[in-house]
Amino acid sequence: MHPNSDLNFNSNSVPSDEPEENMVHLIVRYLQVLLIHKWVFLCGFVLVFMAVVVFAVKQPKLYKSDYEVFYNETVHEYMSEKNVPVVKSDFDKNFWLSNMQSTEIARLTLQRTGLPLTADQLKGAIKVDILDKKREDRVPIFKVGITSAHPAEIPLIMSAYMESLNELLLKHQQSNSQRLIDFLTKQIADNNEKLNVLDKQVLSMATTSTGGMLDVDRLQANLESFRMDLMKAQIALSTLKASRQRTESALKNLDGTIVNESAFTEPVKVQLMNLEVDLARALTKNREDHPSVKAIRSNIKQLNVMLRDSLENRMQIKSLMENPLKTQLMSKLMELQIAEVSEETHVASLERVIGDLEHQTLPDANDENQQQVLRNREMVFMTIKQLNLNLIEAQSASSGSLSRFVMVDEPDVPAVPANKGIVFFIAVGLMAGLAVAAGLVFLYDMLDNRLMVTGDFECFYTWPVLGSFGHRKPDAFGDRGLKEPAAGGYAGWSDLSSVVVNLRQAIKYKDKRVLAVCSSVRQEGKSLISLELARAMAHKKLRVLLVDMDFFAPKLSGMLQRADSRGLSDLLAGGCNLEGVLQETRVPSLWFTAAGTVKERRDLLYDDPALTAFLQEVRQRFDVVIVDTPAALFVPEVVGVMEHMDGIILMVRLEVTSRVALDKLKGLLQSHNLPVLGAIINGVKENVLNKYTGYHTERYRYYPDGEADRASGAFVPEMQPVRVPLLRKFRLRKWMYFFLAFQALAIAGWLGYVTAGKRFTARQTAVVPEVVPEVRVPAPALVTDTALVVDSVAPQWLDTVVVEAGTRLTLLSLSYYGDKVFWVYVYIANRDVIKNPNRVPAGASLRIPMPDRYRIDAADKESVARAAKLQREILAGNFEGVDALDKLAVNG
Repeated sequence: MHPNSDLNFNSNSVPSDEPEENMVHLIVRYLQVLLIHKWVFLCGFVLVFMAVVVFAVKQPKLYKSDYEVFYNETVHEYMSEKNVPVVKSDFDKNFWLSNMQSTEIARLTLQRTGLPLTADQLKGAIKVDILDKKREDRVPIFKVGITSAHPAEIPLIMSAYMESLNELLLKHQQSNSQRLIDFLTKQIADNNEKLNVLDKQVLSMATTSTGGMLDVDRLQANLESFRMDLMKAQIALSTLKASRQRTESALKNLDGTIVNESAFTEPVKVQLMNLEVDLARALTKNREDHPSVKAIRSNIKQLNVMLRDSLENRMQIKSLMENPLKTQLMSKLMELQIAEVSEETHVASLERVIGDLEHQTLPDANDENQQQVLRNREMVFMTIKQLNLNLIEAQSASSGSLSRFVMVDEPDVPAVPANKGIVFFIAVGLMAGLAVAAGLVFLYDMLDNRLMVTGDFECFYTWPVLGSFGHRKPDAFGDRGLKEPAAGGYAGWSDLSSVVVNLRQAIKYKDKRVLAVCSSVRQEGKSLISLELARAMAHKKLRVLLVDMDFFAPKLSGMLQRADSRGLSDLLAGGCNLEGVLQETRVPSLWFTAAGTVKERRDLLYDDPALTAFLQEVRQRFDVVIVDTPAALFVPEVVGVMEHMDGIILMVRLEVTSRVALDKLKGLLQSHNLPVLGAIINGVKENVLNKYTGYHTERYRYYPDGEADRASGAFVPEMQPVRVPLLRKFRLRKWMYFFLAFQALAIAGWLGYVTAGKRFTARQTAVVPEVVPEVRVPAPALVTDTALVVDSVAPQWLDTVVVEAGTRLTLLSLSYYGDKVFWVYVYIANRDVIKNPNRVPAGASLRIPMPDRYRIDAADKESVARAAKLQREILAGNFEGVDALDKLAVNG
């Protein structure tokens, strides 16, 4: 087969029926590329890792608390089915799960807290989910998580959230009850119409039997009026009962726990019995681990401890004077009880009047038709009575005790931030750095058109690979040139030996003597490879001629220190004969022809017929002629000379030769139908992945110390590379040095910034405080009581607080005075306790002065400016104004 016959492009060199092997090849190939671009990988890894670490250090501390919330059902929910309200059998957990994390609930919560946030921000801080989705309870337990940068806000948010949730539930339940009330009202109206029709029949019968002495219309009108009054009175009575029950419940829960409800044994025992009944009912609907069951069992256990230890004998009932709110509730309860008794009397009176009127209208029913009418009337009347009872119950439920969402545990302030630790972020940084850096290398390799590994050449081209060579600069071999190496053991390059073997086979069987070493672009190492190839073949006892035909950049002549010698250009110009350009070397059987000294019109030398004659002459004299040609894409005229040569050896340097350049060279060679023997891969780097693939530069020593060769008298060359300095071994590019230096400076600057920032923050804590949102706490109910009237003398201190760890004067000032700048007055009032305003000792008791003492007014610009001036003096170390401030204070 002609060497050029297999030059067709082949993009599927890997068999398609072996996908697993293909995947392994791709992975190994990518790992080799990763090692080649190790500096790009390292830079990307360092940048991502440092970004993650900086994020971990700079992120604010977030606190989180999780609460369990369940639905305590006391009133059934109704649903409309064919315009008839029916009781729901299941709790709509999906509906309430959606409502519990809606924008509406966030808006209501925000109104109660007064935090400087938006509804969307607060919605993002609240996460709701079902605690255990696999449970089969009818009413599930919801898990509510609150996240905030300020831990003190979390209990406030949770309390406001529960109030808002129950407010939303109340609206839903009232709407739900109103549907039932409307339905019952309509049913009562329909039955009243039936009753009126029957009453007319009864009255007409009574009129007939009494001779027309009854006023039918007047009696019917009175009955309708009294019945309407009775229904209104019954609804009002049910509302009063519901209000009384709520007031009693408020009085019962005023002290907070069962322990404070009674001081006697009998009520405790009664309560214990009631709890046992509640427990039995709860177990019929829920499991043992449900919060309602747990709460009942906890109360039972508490009551048992009380009975056993006789704690009730040591209980104390809070007096009414100590709790004015209890006095108000007691007064309201008495008023409701009086109104309830009055309304019950009114209802009983209306029932008696209606009964008397109905008795007057009822005739002596001797006729069977009259008896049937009376029976129908009685049935309708009983239906109306039952509907009235249902309506009263629905009205009472709508105004009375409703179902509520209940929180299992009371909200508390979290002490430990919920942020992930630095170890977690280091692990994330390592994984993210590896992933991003690997992706960066992959993207860079996808955009890069160069051949990176030997497999790239084999994948896209069908030229045979004659061998591979680790790229070296000419000075890496010392100044030996073509000197005789010292006699020693045979140590050669295995890849170069394979090239020599392949070429010897071509010379022996195909009579290919004149060989051109060609490349697509410059800097691919063809001159050095030509030199080493000629030298290796000369040591195989072949007569070898090495020709430097690169007239534009004769590197080969420079390597052998023959740049000024007469050469091929002089021969073509007629300045010398053939014998004058064939120069012997120190290596036996190796001759060299330099490029020459002629500089004019060097491009025309490749078209000179004398060049063809030269090639024909040296073909007869030497076994092998190796011609070092210029880059074919830069000097395309050299392709015409290659037509007179027996074979072409392509030079491909990894990380330099691109597929675009190699495709152009391929098209150029195909257009001239030039025979390509194969390619030599230059620039192969040895690593753990390709060490045993054959594409590396490992040396093999067959005879130690050359004993066998010296014994036989045969000379075998030894190629010992010169030791290369460490920096030249890595061969870093200039931009890599600048990039690494920039990264080092950036890391050093960041560390200095963080350290200085922490010192600055610690020093300026009182001056530059963190922004703390204002919290509006609902004021307690106003109670007028002479016992609470304070002394007429205005106090000097607003409050006394015990400092906790992390408390700042600026936060206290913001909380009590509405502006952070007034911290100076808190510091002045407590100078005996606070030695350094930046570090308030934990556990210290601080007095908060009254605003009038120092004329503190956040709305007054002069007051704020006066405090700011005093702040600057304190920070500057000038305490004269501080010492004189007490003289300016307003006396109480």
